[in-house]
Amino acid sequence: AARKKEIRDGFEEEAEITVEKVGMNEMLNIFYKIETAPMILTIKKASIKKSFENPELLTLNIVLLFLKTK
Repeated sequence: AARKKEIRDGFEEEAEITVEKVGMNEMLNIFYKIETAPMILTIKKASIKKSFENPELLTLNIVLLFLKTK
């Protein structure tokens, strides 16, 4: 799900991402890639839950904000 909102300096786009059945190392790599992305990305909300089928795996739900200048 993506939403777009106009702000003073440009546009703010919001996207919700769900990643299922990832290990702890994969989760850290995802957060690292978000942090070091070449564009302005902000994590608005993140939830981490154990997988029902395998408690060693995780389900991530992340809401990202992307700022696009005019």
